Amino acid sequence: MFGFFKKRKEEKENLKRQKEQENKKEEKAVEKQKEVAVKKETTKTNKNNENSNKKTAKKENETKVTTKPTKSIKTSSAKSETKTSTKKEAKVEENVKQKSATVKGKFVYYKTAKGNFNYRLKANNNETIAVSGGIGYSSLSGCKNGIESVKKNVNAPVEDQTLKNVTTLPNPKFVIFKDKAGKFRYRLFARNGELICTPEDGYASKDGCKKGIESLIKWATNSDIVSE
Repeated sequence: MFGFFKKRKEEKENLKRQKEQENKKEEKAVEKQKEVAVKKETTKTNKNNENSNKKTAKKENETKVTTKPTKSIKTSSAKSETKTSTKKEAKVEENVKQKSATVKGKFVYYKTAKGNFNYRLKANNNETIAVSGGIGYSSLSGCKNGIESVKKNVNAPVEDQTLKNVTTLPNPKFVIFKDKAGKFRYRLFARNGELICTPEDGYASKDGCKKGIESLIKWATNSDIVSE
């Protein structure tokens, strides 16, 4: 009877040990599964980081690639604008030259019945703008020197002698005055005080006289010297 109970006790203890061993195995298996899961998660995280880094690097490269052409485009655009600006300036300069050519006047010199030389300034439509002052020049060279003096002094200041308070200016100068007929005229004096130019006819108004001076400046500045 005693032997029977002893045997039962041993069986129980064996079963208990088997369960403990099984539990330990299960715990180890669970731990191993956890380790495997952690490794997988770590590997996945690392891969994600690598992919993220690759994407970032790829974007940076794409940004660099797209930035370079932009610089090139800006540079070529700037060059194009410079060329366009240069062409426009050249065109403007050419237009100015052409315009200057179209407003070119001419000094026409001639010999009077008394043997003196005089000149007339004419516009490109052959209208007389002004004539030489005085009785004329005794020689052709003196006449041409008078023409050159007009060109040289055509931008002289204006002394208006029709005003109540007249400011006297030094030569060279234009002098505006009223003639005996009540018309406005101007005279251009050289530095030495010589009368070198005057209008052919008087003007009804002072404004008209001033416009006559402007016309003289316009046509005399760029003009040829020719014989009648």
